[in-house]
Amino acid sequence: MTDPIRDLLLDPERLKALGAQLKRHHAELRAELVALRTDPGRDLMSHCLTFCGHLREHHTNEDRAFGAFEAQFPALVPVIARLRDEHRAIAGTIAEIERTGVTDGLLERLDAHFAYEEQHLASW
Repeated sequence: MTDPIRDLLLDPERLKALGAQLKRHHAELRAELVALRTDPGRDLMSHCLTFCGHLREHHTNEDRAFGAFEAQFPALVPVIARLRDEHRAIAGTIAEIERTGVTDGLLERLDAHFAYEEQHLASW
């Protein structure tokens, strides 16, 4: 049986396209987060919870793919370990937002996380 993620990682053109797709998705998430903070007409909490759901799904999908990245690119093991840790920390931040409604620090934390991920995973 073939592993589609492993097959993807073996094709340099598809891998490059995956990196570009990751950057586009991060740009969309960044734009949505900025809109949450700058558009006073929006129902902030409702939209924030929707955003957090999208982010949770994004990280779940990445976490599923990380094993294939580690197998194909052993040098990425420490990078992926850090990203997993950051995903857990961000999940904790999301839980705090859901509990308190306070979004302080989320934009900065996500921007740093996305930048690290793009530098190490999307720049092949």
